[in-house]
Amino acid sequence: MLGWLADYPDPHDFAYAFYHSRGHFAGRQGYNSSVMDALIDLGIRQSNSSERRATYELVQQLVIEDCPSATLATTIGRHFEQTWVCGWYYNPVYPGVYAANLWKWYYTPHAQLETVTNVTANLLPYDVNYDGKTNMFDVGAAATSFGAIYGPPASSRWFYRCDFNNDRKIDMKDVSGVAKNFGKIGALWTPP
Repeated sequence: MLGWLADYPDPHDFAYAFYHSRGHFAGRQGYNSSVMDALIDLGIRQSNSSERRATYELVQQLVIEDCPSATLATTIGRHFEQTWVCGWYYNPVYPGVYAANLWKWYYTPHAQLETVTNVTANLLPYDVNYDGKTNMFDVGAAATSFGAIYGPPASSRWFYRCDFNNDRKIDMKDVSGVAKNFGKIGALWTPP
């Protein structure tokens, strides 16, 4: 079982390795196509991004038509972390633990903070976009995120500023909190 990890984030890295006659895997697959070689050589020389895209789309189409190999088995990897680790995602260009984008975070929604974290963050606790008023933008953000959970894995709709009660899910408690404060302006709002 063998695979390829990206040396650099460009389609040429994979196209050359798998499908060019001088690539790492093409010989092992018994694949040799002069048309494919010409397309891959053209793709790396092009500087116009739309032309390169069109060339590599032709490479992909030729791969589908020629079918030089078929995946019979694939390995499964696992990743474990504490629930407070944020920022991890699988990155095929850097498939290890790249710690620069990781951080620890027990977040507290701005609605529960006693100190100012943003110029207008605590003027109005249900002001999702910090514009100083609770309006349809805030209602829309909470409604769009409705049903999202922090994870793991985090929902694609997860938006931490809509989780007002800090229960790591955006539910009716959060949406109704925005609705109850609809129309309030930060300068007029006073904490309970």
